[in-house]
Amino acid sequence: MLIRWSRGGPVAALAIATSLCGLPALADDPELAADLHWASTYTEIQLGEGRAARSGILRGLLFDIENGPLHLSSVVCPFVENSDGVDRLVSMSAHCALTAAEGDQAYLSFSCVGDDNTSGCDGYWRFIGGSGGFATIAGDGDMIISTLVVNPDGVSAVGTAYFTGLYRGLRGRDIR
Repeated sequence: MLIRWSRGGPVAALAIATSLCGLPALADDPELAADLHWASTYTEIQLGEGRAARSGILRGLLFDIENGPLHLSSVVCPFVENSDGVDRLVSMSAHCALTAAEGDQAYLSFSCVGDDNTSGCDGYWRFIGGSGGFATIAGDGDMIISTLVVNPDGVSAVGTAYFTGLYRGLRGRDIR
């Protein structure tokens, strides 16, 4: 994963827009742009011609080129996915634990819907909690997840995910 943290720019514009709506200002909230490379194992159940349900574990490693607080965090996500090859639709949901080098964790959930599993599943993510230095983390944004290769074994795959959004609540953490 590549993560870039920034201040100002689109974030400042969002802060002005949210203050007009009576929401808390977000000018100091870092922006998240993350590219996750993952591998998964799963169990698949066929549900008629072209339809299947899968459940499994997605695992990856988070790389932050600016060495932010989640740099080199391991990512583990139990997931559920439904695909309909007839209508070329896929839906997926997951809950993830991002574990930083010192053991603190940030928890996020995501869900997405797409036209098929290889072109991408567009959706929404949000932090749902954390431990240690991430205990007060909050934030949300958009995401897309894509499968690049389904291995011939039929029970594993690799792919990418891209997350964008804002987060906050990292008191005492280095967020460059």
